[in-house]
Amino acid sequence: METELSDALQISRGTLREAMRQLQQEGLISACQLTGNETLLHQWSSLEGSIRMSIMFAGVERAIKNMNGKRHHDIVDAIEAGDESAAAQAAVEHMAGAANNLVA
Repeated sequence: METELSDALQISRGTLREAMRQLQQEGLISACQLTGNETLLHQWSSLEGSIRMSIMFAGVERAIKNMNGKRHHDIVDAIEAGDESAAAQAAVEHMAGAANNLVA
């Protein structure tokens, strides 16, 4: 899989490994897997393709910038507070920021 993905992205396997290492370091991969939350795992599975596409089209640096854990704090804070409206607004702003980053 690693060789095929690095070939498709036209990046070295080392660059791909570094991107995945940074995702792991941010806790995004293991956090999803460790929760055992089926909904979260399903959502993560849905996002994996988008993440790969982000790396392919926008480059590793932009993709990793989009996946920075700090970018998710407003969403998490709103969810923890039980504020559905704020969570929805934070998610909309998060996605708009991600799109802007990828096409910048």
